[in-house]
Amino acid sequence: MRRIVIIGAGIIGATLATRLAGAGADVTLVDARRPGAATSATSLAWLNANQKLPRHYHDYSVRAMHEWRELTDGFGRPDWYVPTGGLSWAESDGGRHALAERLDRLRDWGYPAVELTPRQAVELEPALHVPDTALVAYFPGEGYVHGGPAVDTFVAHAQAAGARVVVTGGDVVVEAGDAGVSAVRLPDGGRLDADVYVCCAGWRTGRLLEPVGVAVPIVPGDAPGSSAPCVVTRVGGHGTVSPVTRVVHPPGLSLRPALGGGLQLEAGDLNDLVDVHTTQEDLDRHGETLLRRAGQVIPGLGGQPVENVCCVRPLPVDGHPLTGWLPTLPNTYLVVSHSGMTLAPLLARHAAAEILDGTAHDELAAYRLTRFATSEPA
Repeated sequence: MRRIVIIGAGIIGATLATRLAGAGADVTLVDARRPGAATSATSLAWLNANQKLPRHYHDYSVRAMHEWRELTDGFGRPDWYVPTGGLSWAESDGGRHALAERLDRLRDWGYPAVELTPRQAVELEPALHVPDTALVAYFPGEGYVHGGPAVDTFVAHAQAAGARVVVTGGDVVVEAGDAGVSAVRLPDGGRLDADVYVCCAGWRTGRLLEPVGVAVPIVPGDAPGSSAPCVVTRVGGHGTVSPVTRVVHPPGLSLRPALGGGLQLEAGDLNDLVDVHTTQEDLDRHGETLLRRAGQVIPGLGGQPVENVCCVRPLPVDGHPLTGWLPTLPNTYLVVSHSGMTLAPLLARHAAAEILDGTAHDELAAYRLTRFATSEPA
């Protein structure tokens, strides 16, 4: 039985633990916090292939969306998986042109994409205010996931198959020698050794592997001015009825139902203004901006509790997943992706096959770390 230590218990680590333990591996899943309590619990978790380029990345994302449906069918379609579609609209000339081009491309690629009138959009989501001049697109195959409960489910399935979960309360250290990684050292001085080590540490991946000589081309999540952090605003407390049922992208805003009720809000331009050092006062100020924008889309939204948090996203520098065996640490496997929520089940299936069978999977060929290698001049 292969002994496998997985570092990182977000959505990717949890789905991979389920796959590996279910196949009979001896799995230990390690995280500083409760599984699923960090990025997976706070991200938008939009399941889509909407703006994934180039074509191979789009196609892989589409297959991952199908993987979600098949996987959750086996779980009895849990309520944390919400395949209710996605709705977007544009109002400016430039925005309308870009959305029209995207609709044409996606339809050419066979992706479900429908142009709606503003009235039809409001029939789908009656709480929305959609301007009469807006260009509206509906993507019925999309959805979202409540990341925390999803991770809980996968971890429970892994544990039922014999996996162990170790919550360390702090950062681990990778120890390595000439033959590869020799152990994972815990904050209390304990050590975990294994036959295979799998790094699913998200935005912390670079910091984890740099001391053992592996440079991972990922945006440093904790650097001042980093583009990895974002501000996420929750409007309404638990038990509050959400005014929408799906992921919605009006101009300058992204929103969806929050776990337990209310709304979750985010905006790309505001994400550019925060990092992990942003004060709570500034996060609250950005949250006020998000709430104001949301109030223009959903009239009467004010007067509810608001919570503003910083979510740090794993961002490989070219936007594409990084997965496969590390060339200089032959017993160590890497899986990290910006679109981890969409891709997790399919990445887990393919990565588990590579880890257990030792054969390379063709669909992962475009996502190896070696794509960043450069040749020395002759």
